[in-house]
Amino acid sequence: MSLRNDHSHPDDAAAGIEVTPDFERFTQRNDIFTRAFWDNSIRSAKTDAFFASYRIEAAPRRGDGFGQRDFALRNASWLISDVLTNRGAAEVFGADLCVFTVLDTRWLYETRVDTRDLSAAPNDLPPGLTHVIVLGHEMEEDLVATYPSALAGAATGREYSHEAAVVMQLAAYIRNLGYEATASMNATGLVIPFAVKAGLGEYARIQMVITPEFGPRLRFSKIFPNLPLSQDAPKPQGVRAFCDICTKCADACPV
Repeated sequence: MSLRNDHSHPDDAAAGIEVTPDFERFTQRNDIFTRAFWDNSIRSAKTDAFFASYRIEAAPRRGDGFGQRDFALRNASWLISDVLTNRGAAEVFGADLCVFTVLDTRWLYETRVDTRDLSAAPNDLPPGLTHVIVLGHEMEEDLVATYPSALAGAATGREYSHEAAVVMQLAAYIRNLGYEATASMNATGLVIPFAVKAGLGEYARIQMVITPEFGPRLRFSKIFPNLPLSQDAPKPQGVRAFCDICTKCADACPV
């Protein structure tokens, strides 16, 4: 697929997106989680300990929400997501939210990351893909409310593993209709611009998408099809402006 390096588009403003002339597509190898493995300016004993805590040999922290059972639940919740990621398969029925937008190649990664050796890998997509289906997956409210405990991590991991099954099944359904469909979780491209452009929510001061249904308490997945679809439009609801006025979240943040 040929990839353009376009700058601003006419509908950017409606989605609250500003693109400067020096815009460049992002390289997935530079996301903060991947850099914590190969970039010594990011990697530290603390980051190593964080990732080690997702494996059984790591000693659990003490305290409510940080016991062995809490970590066992969280780590098991990530199983399917981790298996798919390590196999390079992000092809991932039952989504909580679903919107459509046209494929804007600015938000595709310049390169993907090969999880086997953390090197840059070609971000090849089949030719002729025209749209993006953005799926939203709600995380359980009671678990999310326990952040930063391991139980909250279980809410994240469970939805990653759940969305893997959802997006694989929906992509297979589209292919069985005779169309192309490439499914993706975090790989391939940045999902937030697609979600905002399709009106799923607004990008807010906390640097997350705020949705009317779940606030920021959801994960995203996406499918790239050549299926003829209508395009959902951005739906500004004043969230961004409100967050610029109300500073309660920022004031209460411990960091």
